[in-house]
Amino acid sequence: MQAPANYKTGFGLYRATLKALETLSGCKRGWWLRNALEHAENGLNDPALRAQLAQLIKEAGPRTVEDLRPVA
Repeated sequence: MQAPANYKTGFGLYRATLKALETLSGCKRGWWLRNALEHAENGLNDPALRAQLAQLIKEAGPRTVEDLRPVA
């Protein structure tokens, strides 16, 4: 997976963010997503894309302790 700054279009960055949410984990995932948000706003000059990515990231993971428990 390329670094977020290598994506030249909002669509490409969005697709890569979806892939990052599925495949990356830990610190690498956190830094990649942080850099994606920064690139959307500063590199691509698209605050709306940044808001979309932030919403996508927010909804992707568990939000409470109950969400972390395995489904029986």
